[in-house]
Amino acid sequence: MIMSEKVIVEWAPFTLAEGISEPALLKASEALQEGFLRKQKGFLRRDLLKREGRQWVDVIHWASKEDVSAAMEAVNESPNCQAYFQLMENIEAAEGDMVHFIKVRSWE
Repeated sequence: MIMSEKVIVEWAPFTLAEGISEPALLKASEALQEGFLRKQKGFLRRDLLKREGRQWVDVIHWASKEDVSAAMEAVNESPNCQAYFQLMENIEAAEGDMVHFIKVRSWE
């Protein structure tokens, strides 16, 4: 099945901070999901991906660019977001690496 949507896909790579355990990250990730993302207009889904070592990527699907912008404005006011970000190294670099794509086509 071919699907075509104007979904925005956010690619947000990060490095887990030295000394932070995977269970601690997963707990904070769940709090971010339930306490922030699920409440955002236009949030569709999220995947948390892990590479070898301490490399991770959040892949978040949004309904529109406007929804992404609104969520980005709300991030600084969210304790769940701030707690999650505290577990990352070089958060400034990670934010600079965050990119948004428009989904052109998807196959299932």
